[in-house]
Amino acid sequence: MWRKLLLPLLLLLSVEGVQAEPSIQAFFSDLDGYRFSMRSEIDSPGDDTRLKPFSEPILVEAGFQGFSSWEVRRNTSGQLRLDVFQMADPLGAYELFTLWPDLAAESDLVRIDVPIGALFNPSNAIFWRGYYFCHLRPQAGSRLTEGFITEIINDFVEVIQTENLLPVSVSHLPEEQLVPGSTRFYLGADALSLNEHFPAPLLKEIGFEDRIEIAFAQYEPGSHSLFLVGYPTPALAEDYFIRLQNRLEGFFSTEGVYRKRAGVVICIFIGPEERARDVLLKVEYTPTIKWLYQKKHDPSAENITFLGLITQAILGIGVFLLLLIGSGFAVGLLRYEALRRFPQLSRSKEMVRLGLDDR
Repeated sequence: MWRKLLLPLLLLLSVEGVQAEPSIQAFFSDLDGYRFSMRSEIDSPGDDTRLKPFSEPILVEAGFQGFSSWEVRRNTSGQLRLDVFQMADPLGAYELFTLWPDLAAESDLVRIDVPIGALFNPSNAIFWRGYYFCHLRPQAGSRLTEGFITEIINDFVEVIQTENLLPVSVSHLPEEQLVPGSTRFYLGADALSLNEHFPAPLLKEIGFEDRIEIAFAQYEPGSHSLFLVGYPTPALAEDYFIRLQNRLEGFFSTEGVYRKRAGVVICIFIGPEERARDVLLKVEYTPTIKWLYQKKHDPSAENITFLGLITQAILGIGVFLLLLIGSGFAVGLLRYEALRRFPQLSRSKEMVRLGLDDR
């Protein structure tokens, strides 16, 4: 009986605090000076022009959860259009952020000096914050300025309290001589197939079924391509490294294709051998966390660890046992008081003696 009771209790405690990410609408009430009016909402990916420039396969790979479109008014300025893609995790939002310039044919987007990833031109602004990828546009006849859009994005950063954690593969891209704006991130074969630099024979062998991620960037001089493929474990990376090496046998390229494995990361460089050695030498896997910006220490934040989870389970079991003991004690007191006031209740259970040994 105890095992039957403890198992559900442990399962309940283990999932305590794990909740679905709220809709972005939940943060709007904290944005002072703004008014939001919903235009439309989509809860599943499909062939819908409102989801452009992203195709349904790419949205599915990125973990699409929902889309909403809003009219936004500020007290001190005009009207804006806000489109929000909500994803299953921050990796999906980051993928859409890096793919937008190519898919929307907006190569003139420039980076904004804000604490998160953000780009803009006079007609569009995009940024990602945790689970959300956001696209802002001005009203017809208006243009965006860097100062104006910086204020708005900073306001969103303040109210959406979630961190922008860079993917492991992206955080290991060498920064020296990296071509600005060339970084891309892929979670599936449909998105990766859009990159003309990736060796086509590897698309089916790279291992997307094992939940991998791929970072891409170009390096000067010559804008040569580097792909970093991140795997869940070093053993899996070693296995795929051999597979990819076998698959590339006989593959012809006008440039060399060079490979290296570093921990859970497989590096694929396309270019001359001299540049390959220089760039690949700088890729060293270290299991650390790299933030898109300098993370502020918050002493009030509670980090849920495995040890903390066990502690919660033990405390929960203790509380459960105390409740059982307390309930038993209370029932005992009630029974005692009932028998004291109504002694006839216990007489029916008294032993019947025949008195056969009496003389």
